[in-house]
Amino acid sequence: MKRTVVLGGWAFSPRVLEPVFGPGAQYIDVNSLIPSLINDEQVLPDWPAIASEKIREHSGNEIGLLAGWSTGAIIACACLQSLKPTKTFLFAATASFCRSPDFPQNWD
Repeated sequence: MKRTVVLGGWAFSPRVLEPVFGPGAQYIDVNSLIPSLINDEQVLPDWPAIASEKIREHSGNEIGLLAGWSTGAIIACACLQSLKPTKTFLFAATASFCRSPDFPQNWD
């Protein structure tokens, strides 16, 4: 059976999305994934493959819906080709949380 897999952002539990996806979804806290994607404070070049494997460890190979919020959306997007979900929802997938001269949409 294909599962619904939800990746939360780094600031809140992925369970904050439970009203949207229901109690039967598999909720993965990206904070548990991030340490395996970094070595000596550098992001590993093959981090999408590593993240995909960690997601499979939590949820199996059959993913019907892959949803991600914030940092979880960035990770979900990077893993799409490997995980091959039937459907995808990405919420607030921004690579920058802070406002800058070339990215005025976020926080000061």
